[in-house]
Amino acid sequence: MSVKLCFFLFLALLISFVSIVMISPSAKTKAMSLVSQLVANQNISVQKNISYGPLNRQSLDHYQPKTGSTQKPILIFYYGGGWESGEKSIYHFIGAELASKGFDVIIPDYRLFPEVKFPKFINDAALAYNWVWQHLAQKNERPIVLIGHSAGAHIAALMAYDQTYLNKFSSAANPKFKPAGFIGFAGPYAFNPVTWHTTKDIFSTTKNEDLARPVAFINSKSPTSLLFHGEEDTVVKKWNMETLTKALKANKVEVEANLLPGISHIDIMLNIGLPLKQQKNILEKMMKFIKKIEE
Repeated sequence: MSVKLCFFLFLALLISFVSIVMISPSAKTKAMSLVSQLVANQNISVQKNISYGPLNRQSLDHYQPKTGSTQKPILIFYYGGGWESGEKSIYHFIGAELASKGFDVIIPDYRLFPEVKFPKFINDAALAYNWVWQHLAQKNERPIVLIGHSAGAHIAALMAYDQTYLNKFSSAANPKFKPAGFIGFAGPYAFNPVTWHTTKDIFSTTKNEDLARPVAFINSKSPTSLLFHGEEDTVVKKWNMETLTKALKANKVEVEANLLPGISHIDIMLNIGLPLKQQKNILEKMMKFIKKIEE
């Protein structure tokens, strides 16, 4: 199926679901999940709703290539949604696309506000990470790469740069346990969520704003990072990527930052999988980055 055909299919499906989307949030999620599956790369297998913990939303989907991936890095993708919305099934097209490149890909759900506040959603993300290590990575000590978009990039970045969340696991004694790399899309790495009007309630449990700011934890041992941000992003400002990049470089950590012209907050994800993949060479940059980790 050509990219052009997939694009028109995607638009047609979106239009046909407009009336459903207007009915309720659950209908919107179902519609978006269906579209995600229809436009996804089909040359993969997936195990859905694997429990990584006992609580509500502590489950993950495991995407696998049709042929072996037992020596390759494992990719964990954390989706965004302002820490108060999101569903792993919506990102089926992301998991499928990355798995088609030969990788095991994990997409976990995590608890959301108002059910929980900071840092409980990050604790969930760390618990999912430990599940990946125990069940997939530990045997061959495969490296784990964290990937996130928006609020998911914030969550992934805190786990990558602040070892507090992963150090509580016994596996942390193994140096191979910590993330080998971080790939962030449109992440709010530097803003103050404690005072920002749309997030202050979500982060009201912390008195120290720096505990919720990934950039505050950068040091010389921070993992190599690959960052992307759209020039047309009006949700998360580009200075977040610029500030993080500056901090990483000041600590002599390898980082590549990409400011993408004509790309908005949502467009950036559509450029990873169908129907808009390859327009900004995002996948190629990701594969090059992961290959260096693999070597």
